[in-house]
Amino acid sequence: MIKKQLHILILPSWYPISSMPLSGIFFKEQVQALRRAGVKAGIVYPETRGLTNFSIKNLLNNHFHITKELEDSVMTFRLHSWNMFPKMPKLQAIQWVYETKRLVKKYIEINGKPDIIHAHSTLWGGYTALLLSKEYNIPYIITEHHSNFANGLIKDWQVPYIQKSFIDAKKLIAVSSPFAKILQHYDKGKNIVVIPNAINTDFFYFKKKNAKKNLLIYL
Repeated sequence: MIKKQLHILILPSWYPISSMPLSGIFFKEQVQALRRAGVKAGIVYPETRGLTNFSIKNLLNNHFHITKELEDSVMTFRLHSWNMFPKMPKLQAIQWVYETKRLVKKYIEINGKPDIIHAHSTLWGGYTALLLSKEYNIPYIITEHHSNFANGLIKDWQVPYIQKSFIDAKKLIAVSSPFAKILQHYDKGKNIVVIPNAINTDFFYFKKKNAKKNLLIYL
C-alpha cells in the first residue's frame, strides 16, 4: 500500500519581503525542512505595503494581484496589496484575513486541498485558519511566536479572536515552556505543546568534548 504524501499549507502572519528579507525567515526555513522530509508544503502570504510607498510605478507592480513562484524550493503564493486602512487596526485585520482567504482559494484550485493548515501566530494567521477550517473542513494547528503576548501588548478587542482560534485548533504549540504559561491565560484549559524553534544543525551544533583536556594530571 502506497502511503499518501502529507500536504501542509503554511499561513505565516509575517514573512520575508524584498524590503525585509529576514522577516519571518524561519517560516521559510521550516517549510524547506518539511519538503526535504518528503512533505508537500506551500505558503500563502498577503504582502501588504504601506501607503507611504505609494506611487504610480509601485501601483503597476503591486495592483492587488496574485503571484505564484517557487522561492528557494518553496511554492509561495503572494497577494501584492496596499494597506487601505492606515491607523485602523481592526479594518487592517479584516483586509489581511480577506486577502489570505483569497490566496488560499487560488492555492487549493492549483494544488488541491491540504490535509492540515499550520498557522504561525494567531493574529492573524491563526484566526484565518479557523475560518478556513470551517469553510473547507480542514483541521488546523497554531504555533504562537508573537512577543506581544509576553510584553502585555495584546489589545482587549483582540482577545476574543485569540480565544476562538485557540479553542478550535487541533493543537496549540508554544516555542518555550515560559511562553506556554503565558498563553494559558487565553486557551481556556487547552493543553499546549512546547516545540522549540528548529535550528539548522549545519551551522549550530555541539562539539564533542575532548576528554583528555578535562583530565587532571598529578605528578
